[in-house]
Amino acid sequence: MDFFQPLSRLFPRLFALVATMLLPCLLTSTIVACSVDDDADDNAIVKEMMRQDAPADNSDCYFRNNPLPYGKGRLRVLAVGNSYTIDGITYLPKILKDAGVDDSKYSLYYVVSSGASLQYWYERLLSGETVSPLFAGGTPMPVHDGEFSELLSADWDVIVFQQYSGAATNYDTFNPHLRGLIDGVLGHCTNPDVALAWQLAWSYADGFSDRLNNVSRWEKICVAASRMVVYDGIDIIIPTGTAIQNARNTELNGEGQLTRDGTHLDIGVGRYIAACAWAQTLFAPLFVFSVDKLPTVTSLPESELSAYPYPQQQVTAQNRALCQKCAVMAVESPFEVADGSPITGIRDIKP
Repeated sequence: MDFFQPLSRLFPRLFALVATMLLPCLLTSTIVACSVDDDADDNAIVKEMMRQDAPADNSDCYFRNNPLPYGKGRLRVLAVGNSYTIDGITYLPKILKDAGVDDSKYSLYYVVSSGASLQYWYERLLSGETVSPLFAGGTPMPVHDGEFSELLSADWDVIVFQQYSGAATNYDTFNPHLRGLIDGVLGHCTNPDVALAWQLAWSYADGFSDRLNNVSRWEKICVAASRMVVYDGIDIIIPTGTAIQNARNTELNGEGQLTRDGTHLDIGVGRYIAACAWAQTLFAPLFVFSVDKLPTVTSLPESELSAYPYPQQQVTAQNRALCQKCAVMAVESPFEVADGSPITGIRDIKP
């Protein structure tokens, strides 16, 4: 059972329970589990996660071999979502440039609609409505406005989905729409080795919406995504939400809890942390770098920094290392907030 040893070290309290639940699908998937603390609220979340038993056979599992396609020396990425998608990738081309990645080695596109859910995109796939892909960085590809199925048919290496923030805590809202989108990708994409990835949403700032505080909402987002890994097979997690939650435990946290309006990310530090998580997850393994110690800073005008309900933070030579560390540690443990140290403001994960 050497396959399980890394997980058992990271998630000792849930390992036995999750392993038992997943035995029917054991040979066909990479498994990720969500770790929790010992208090009653966290235990309730875990019980909800385990509310439904795993299917007796594989009929309800969408497992597939889903590695990142690093053999081609290039990465063509399509991100499908909403305004959270934009927050996640805004600084990604800048980070890749600072990491020495040549524009000819990647293509980055996104297709978004405000507040769009998995259901929204699945309905676009079925209806044949026109969608408008936007170029974000790297080298342009021959894609254009057209039916969503036509966009999916391009030679993508990675397609990234997410659930909209209002439903990201509830796995029951994911399907049948996510599975329909997966079928759409596998049925249309000309790259048979296309990988599917998932942006883990961040939680709202406290007081923005409903009774959940930011920690409880983040936990529920992790539980929903963990169930998605189990049942739907998207096991490449871009842990944007966990990176932001890590940063909320540091001196980076401010009045808006790294948001500009309670939900969308701070246009400096927040978006930078998110892009670091994208870079570290998708690009760093192929292009052999780590976002640690990259020289990226931002120089946003003061008029833009002060245009939102909450004060915004620049990425500076003084705080960028901490931003990077929050993202790197999230990639190492996508469903676990790092513990902290009074020196760095963020605790190192114990082995």
